[in-house]
Amino acid sequence: MQVHEALELEVENLREQVKREVFVAAASNYSSQSLDLIDAIQRLGVAYHFETEIEEALQHIYNNHINMEDGDLYSIALGFRLLRQHGYNVSCGNGLIFHSTLEELELFTEAIDRWDTKSMDRLPDYMQICYEALLNVYSEIEEKVAKEGWSYRVHYGKQAVRTALLNLS
Repeated sequence: MQVHEALELEVENLREQVKREVFVAAASNYSSQSLDLIDAIQRLGVAYHFETEIEEALQHIYNNHINMEDGDLYSIALGFRLLRQHGYNVSCGNGLIFHSTLEELELFTEAIDRWDTKSMDRLPDYMQICYEALLNVYSEIEEKVAKEGWSYRVHYGKQAVRTALLNLS
């Protein structure tokens, strides 16, 4: 019985340590470390232990209009994905576009043209995150408008994204 109690105490101490790290990283302004930690916690499947801390960290980033464009491309894309996953209305646009090479933009444009998950493999890692999020957003929209009988409208939204991307290139 003592071993079980000791293990529970150790788990609780580790949980509190992770909570402090998430909070401290978020409080110290935008940090790619806090995004990496949040992503790792979610991928490990233990985010339910840290829901409040994760939400507070993302809320801090979102509310303070932290400029993710100053970070590296991976952090920009990760921040975009995490904020979108948690329901924040952010766009991937400029941060990714200004840091991309012409070849990368052409690959992204081709992927948008195809509009399928198979196109992701050719994209750089940071663009894969944005592209996957874009596909997910449109899947969610498609599900919602299908209930209203407006599925055909999703095509026009996808076309608008393609046109906007071509105008930026």
